[in-house]
Amino acid sequence: MTHKYPDTSMSYNSLLTLDGAREEFKQKNGDAAVKRMLEEIKTFEASDFFGVRLLHKHNDINNNEIMFEYSHIDGDEIFLVTEATTNNNTKSTINSWLFEKGKAIPLEYSDTLIIEDANNFKESNQLLSSLARIANEMNVSHILGPCMNYSRYIYDRIPESDSVFWEKTALNKKANVIQCVSRENIDRNNSTETKWALRKSSENDNELVVWI
Repeated sequence: MTHKYPDTSMSYNSLLTLDGAREEFKQKNGDAAVKRMLEEIKTFEASDFFGVRLLHKHNDINNNEIMFEYSHIDGDEIFLVTEATTNNNTKSTINSWLFEKGKAIPLEYSDTLIIEDANNFKESNQLLSSLARIANEMNVSHILGPCMNYSRYIYDRIPESDSVFWEKTALNKKANVIQCVSRENIDRNNSTETKWALRKSSENDNELVVWI
C-alpha cells in the first residue's frame, strides 16, 4: 500500500550506530533475546512473515525523510538498497519497528515487491504487542525489534544455497546496500549479524536464516 509517512525521524536518529548496537547486543545477552523473540514469532505461526532485526542507523535523516528499501538487478546479481527519500508517493510497506514505551514505531519501509506485508498476517498487532513485552522485559527494545521477511521475489533470486546477505554502508548517499555473497567470503570476526528469521527448510523443521 502507499503510505503517508508519519514523522519518525527522531526515533530513527536515536538509534545507535552499528558498532554501538553490536556492543549493546553483547552486553544485553542479545542472543537469548533473539531466540526468545523468534520462539514467540513461531508460537504465533508467523515465521513466514516476521523476523528480528538488530536496530541501528547508518546515517541521520531529516523530518521529511524516510529510509526506503528497493531492489536493483545488475546482470545475475541482485542488490537491496536502503536510502533516505522524501518521496511520499512511494509504493511501500513497513519493514521494521522500534518499540517505544510498548508502542511499535515504524522505522524503515520497503518496496512492496520485496518483503512480506504485515497486513497479510491477521494477528500482527497481537504479535507486535507480545514482542514489545519481551523486548522490554529483556531490556533490549532499543536494539532489537521485529522486521518483515523478504518475499519469494528475493529468495528466488539468491544465486547459491550457501549465500548470505551482506550489508555495506554508502555514506555519500545516506544509504546502505545489501548483496548476496558466498559464506566463505565473509570474515565472521569482522562482521555483525543484523537480522534473524526462521524459514521452513522441510515440512517439519525451521532453519535459522541470518543476515550480516
